[in-house]
Amino acid sequence: MPQYTIFRILGDESPPRDTPGRRIEALQWILANEPRFPDSHCWWVVNVAADEALRREYVSVLSQAQASFTMRQRDWAQYPAGGTQKERVRFIIDINGARNACIEHGQRCSRYTFVLDGDCFFLQPDWDEITRGLAANQNGPTPAQYFSLPTRRVSAQDPTRFLEATTTEPMLGFRYDAAQRFDASRCFGNRDKQEFLFRLGYDELARSPYRQRRGRRFADHHRHRP
Repeated sequence: MPQYTIFRILGDESPPRDTPGRRIEALQWILANEPRFPDSHCWWVVNVAADEALRREYVSVLSQAQASFTMRQRDWAQYPAGGTQKERVRFIIDINGARNACIEHGQRCSRYTFVLDGDCFFLQPDWDEITRGLAANQNGPTPAQYFSLPTRRVSAQDPTRFLEATTTEPMLGFRYDAAQRFDASRCFGNRDKQEFLFRLGYDELARSPYRQRRGRRFADHHRHRP
């Protein structure tokens, strides 16, 4: 059983924000360039509902790379055809449902679960810093259950370049006994991750307009290591 499980969620392209083909290029870049880290296992989650051609391309690239992946299916009998736009988007993308499934899968098979966006990755120095800090924290007086992870993100404009960790919002790690989950009622683009970060005590969000609409801190937010 690995000490760490890394999940990345691959979704539909969202034009005009996404240039066609960039998500596949980002996937190929990460598969070719991210180091293999000891005592860890990487899973890719294909969370595509609307674009069958993109889903097939993801599967082809992952299969050729012999990467571990799983497919998230939709029960289209439950599609809210008469619902609001937010309800339809939530059903199709279901980003927080995918994140929660990753946490639950990872907690069954490793001590620490890292949940990343599909275009995020670690360089070796990043990984070394994260694992050293995590080990020091766990051996300290108040070991954390939640971890903010500095990652790098493949550039949407040029997949051969990447954005530094300091310019992207943190991804999250969960210890095997972390109880909190993302709010599955939030649709993609509606502070789906930021709401969770704030409730964990991530102070950067306190300076954003969202502070007027935030939920309460989690009862165990003190178990978060920024």
